[in-house]
Amino acid sequence: MLDYTGVLCNETICPANCLSCFGFKCTACKSGYHGDLCELTCSTNCSSDGCDIVKGTCLACNNIGLYGPTCNETCSATCLSNVCDPVTGVCSHGCVGNHFGIKCQNACSNHCAQTGECSSNGTCTGGCVKNYFGSKCDGTCSTNCFNGSDDSACSNNGECLIGCVKDYYGKTCENQCPNKCALVSTNNSCYDNGTCVRGCINGYHGDKCEISTTLEDKAADKGTSLENKDGPPVPVIAGLVGGVVVVLIVIGVVIMVVIKKKRRQPADSNEYFNMPAFGSGKHNTNSNKPQTDAESNYTSLGDNQEENHMYSSLNRSQT
Repeated sequence: MLDYTGVLCNETICPANCLSCFGFKCTACKSGYHGDLCELTCSTNCSSDGCDIVKGTCLACNNIGLYGPTCNETCSATCLSNVCDPVTGVCSHGCVGNHFGIKCQNACSNHCAQTGECSSNGTCTGGCVKNYFGSKCDGTCSTNCFNGSDDSACSNNGECLIGCVKDYYGKTCENQCPNKCALVSTNNSCYDNGTCVRGCINGYHGDKCEISTTLEDKAADKGTSLENKDGPPVPVIAGLVGGVVVVLIVIGVVIMVVIKKKRRQPADSNEYFNMPAFGSGKHNTNSNKPQTDAESNYTSLGDNQEENHMYSSLNRSQT
């Protein structure tokens, strides 16, 4: 609370921690204080420079290993010389050995070849120890890689350098030979593509011995059986379809024959309309060809007509 002085009690007396004031507000505080009336105390980690009169943030820390607005955070112990930026905490001079990161918070891999030394992004600067790979040596060589020397069993990309242990194949020896391959005493039982070297054990065949002869035989028996529980066998279905097709063909042929016979019948069945005129004298004299009833009647009628004609001629000549 402000006190007043003067004849008219209109002159302000600044609070004890104010160095200067104007009206009802301090414009400067003694070291270690802040606030409108300099009534608040700065952090004990602030230097003798004090803190901001409004925000209370330290103008500097009283120890190089501290940082933050009120100097209440500690620089990483892995910062070189334990020095860091007073605001952000970023290590000012880099990291001690085997660490990396802006605050040196990450440890280099123990698998880095040079006692764990690495660059600022964690990459091992001297490669990896035996049987590890990768830029940060965080990959392990496959246990299926053949390891016949003191050197690493795999390259920096994980591929096996000397080959694989028995019955494994692939760049990283990740594939195993089929267990149905015939056994080989010393070398692999399969080639690098998985094909069996000496064929298959009994009951299997195929390049990789993946086909069971027993299962094929069962499938063949099942396919020819009429008691197939999974549905009609293929031969039975084929026979049924073939029978239906034959029946349809026979029906089609019968229909065509009937249609052709109907087309061959004469348009008019009355044969008398096609007879020659009476008295034409042109009768069929072929004695070997049998006459129909109609033809026989026609011939008799023609003969009678000729006889009548002859009798008329004789009567006229006699008179």
